[in-house]
Amino acid sequence: MALGETLYIKRIDAADAPVLDGDAPDPAWRSAKPVTVLTGFGGNLGGKGNSAVEIRAVHDGKWVYFRFTWEDPTRSLKHLPLVKREDGWHVLHDRYDRADERAFFEDKFAVLITNEPIVIPGDHTYRGGPTPVADRPSTLSQRGLHLASVSGQAMEVWQWKASSGGLLGWIDRHHFDLPVDPTRAQAAGEFPYRGGYIQDARAMSLYADNCEAQPLGGYERPVQPRRLPRDWNATHAALGKVDLEPDQGDTEGSRWWMTMPESEPYSADLDVRIPVGTVIPGSLILADDLAQRALVRGAARWGVGKWTLEVARRLDAAYPDVPIGSNTRMWVAVFDHAQTYHTRHIRPVRLELQR
Repeated sequence: MALGETLYIKRIDAADAPVLDGDAPDPAWRSAKPVTVLTGFGGNLGGKGNSAVEIRAVHDGKWVYFRFTWEDPTRSLKHLPLVKREDGWHVLHDRYDRADERAFFEDKFAVLITNEPIVIPGDHTYRGGPTPVADRPSTLSQRGLHLASVSGQAMEVWQWKASSGGLLGWIDRHHFDLPVDPTRAQAAGEFPYRGGYIQDARAMSLYADNCEAQPLGGYERPVQPRRLPRDWNATHAALGKVDLEPDQGDTEGSRWWMTMPESEPYSADLDVRIPVGTVIPGSLILADDLAQRALVRGAARWGVGKWTLEVARRLDAAYPDVPIGSNTRMWVAVFDHAQTYHTRHIRPVRLELQR
């Protein structure tokens, strides 16, 4: 089939909309015919680098609801944890300064949608190599950049992150656009250049890393956390069983983020009370109403080697967002405790809405 699979989206009454809780048994999902997409060429995932993604969807004429279920052998929430050593706090990482963290990172899932007549993404959404765009900086990861090929293409990217608001109902809504001008630090190779990957501006007020961004090589030195736990024992307990082996998953019910009420700005007085060897979260939740602020709402749950993510979004949208209808094209990507090293597939899933 030229366009790959077609996902038929059944119309339901608004009263029958699925509950967004990451659980699968809603009657709406039982009546939705699934499509399974085989994605590959990613990182981790038990050494295989591939994951099958099952997609179901329904709509009520105003909202569309998706259920994505994908293979991931571990529930990975450890987003850049900080550990206290004799010389200070250290970020646990592997290539984070190159925008290519593959060890201490949360699980993620991404969805690209567009109404552009794209069958094979190619240069429309991505260019590979260490210097994929002429007159722009090289990529520190050496693996390419996301971008749009011409001005005015509406390409919307949803990104769910397990520890950066994703389990609290928030999903980022990014976009691909023409490559932006680099900052001075990006041009100098100190920080990663991101091409035409335009990040959700609202996210900066909702969650953040628990230390200031560091230039290339900067995470090898001690850092000062932005915030410390008010009660380090309670924060440690919330982490569940702490296993700092990246391929070991995190226990059910554990969480690797701190909220504002349970933390306070860094101070030497608070720091001195926390013993060497303590591990604290690397992700901060800055607001307490993430789900209410989300334009793409979601809920997820992991079990038996799979994540299930339920998503709701209005059908209508204005540029640069993408209105969803018949012939909308969709791609999905799985990140197993990896920042940018995700699975992929070539041909899109074509959406077809029942009237």
